[in-house]
Parts: sequence; C-alpha cells; structure tokens
Amino acid sequence: MPALDNPQYEKFAKKRAEGASVAAAAEYAGFSPTSGHGWDLDKDEKVKARVQALRDEAATLRLVEPPALIKRLLAIADRAETLDSAAGMAAARAALMDAARLSGVLEASVRTDGAVARSEPVVLADHPLSEEEWTRVLTSGA
Repeated sequence: MPALDNPQYEKFAKKRAEGASVAAAAEYAGFSPTSGHGWDLDKDEKVKARVQALRDEAATLRLVEPPALIKRLLAIADRAETLDSAAGMAAARAALMDAARLSGVLEASVRTDGAVARSEPVVLADHPLSEEEWTRVLTSGA
C-alpha cells in the first residue's frame, strides 16, 4: 500500500505501526494528543490499512535480519548434511560459512578494486570447537 496522501496521516500511521499509543502518534504527527483527532484517525479505514501494511512490511524485514538469517542458514546446513553426498556437504559448508560471515566470525574483506578477497582466519579458541561450541559461536555472533 502506498503512503497516505496527507503527510500528517502518514506520520501518524508510521508511529502507530511502531507500537506508539494513539495520543503519542497524534502528537508526533503534529496534532494535540488530547484533541481526539488521533482517535478519529485510528478508526479511519485508510489509516488502519496503512498501519497494517507498515506492520506487515516490518515483519517481512525481520525475516532478513542477521539472527533470523543465521538460524535459517544453520537449518539449511543441517538438512544438507542429511543428503549424505558430496553436494550435500558442499551446500552445508557454504551455509555454515555464510552463517559465520553474518555472525562476524569471518570478516570478508573487500579489495580496492571491489573484489572480495579471501577472509582472514579468526582464532576462536586454542582447541578444535565441538558442534555445541560452534552453534554457540554462530548464534551469538561472538
């Protein structure tokens, strides 16, 4: 749904979508919080639809935030490993490497020409990590 034509209504809708109270959203949009105009806007069908559209958009964006992506990549790696094939192991490794980069365990460096260079190894411990330790590292970002 496109933005509302009235900029004040759009500001109100954005604040409501963020979880602000009617009074706080009304004040943010430039209305008196006690005028009742916020309550009228909150009942307006176009404003309600816009608030819902903004909330839906925010929910979709949360699916691509690093913690959610890391969780999905780890699930992909787990499933790929069950294929019990070279292709499955390659897919699992790729997913784990992507998860490591997203969590900051591996930092991809970019050369001045824009090409991505090989990542420098990061020492996490003085011993090989167990599967449980790797999971903790990849999901905590540390």
